[in-house]
Parts: sequence; C-alpha cells; structure tokens
Amino acid sequence: MKSKSINISQLLEIRDKINSMILSVRGEDYMTNKEVCDLLNISPTSLYNLTRVYNLKDNTIRSHLCYKRSEVEKLKLAKDSKNVKI
Repeated sequence: MKSKSINISQLLEIRDKINSMILSVRGEDYMTNKEVCDLLNISPTSLYNLTRVYNLKDNTIRSHLCYKRSEVEKLKLAKDSKNVKI
C-alpha cells in the first residue's frame, strides 16, 4: 500500500476549508482572519488594528476568531472607493 505524502501547505489549506465550513452558521456567513487579510490585502497586525480603529467586530464561534462577511465587505467597498485608509 502506497503512502501519500501531504506537505504543510496542503494541511493548512485543508484547515482553512474546514474553518470556513464551520463558520457558516446561524444564517450568517463569517470569515477567518486569513480570509479577511487576503480580501483586504492587509497583514494580521493591520487586521487587529482595524478591529480597534474602525470598530470591526470580531466574534468567537466554536473557538474560532472570525468576522461577519457583510461587515468586511462594507469595509472593502469603503477602502476601494478611497473613503477609508487602511
């Protein structure tokens, strides 16, 4: 029987997919830290600052820190229209 080798990046990708599935609960769609950082093209440190400066609320669901997709998308629109500097 052949053993399939899985590298760290594949494991992280699988973990991210599982986190995304877990966070689609309660009729709201939530995003992970990584998803928010990728969407806004910012670092995790900048994301932390956003939660404080722009009152972007973070939530904890099943021990996962997450953000409401609707709030993140509003912030992205403001960023893209140059109304908010991130």
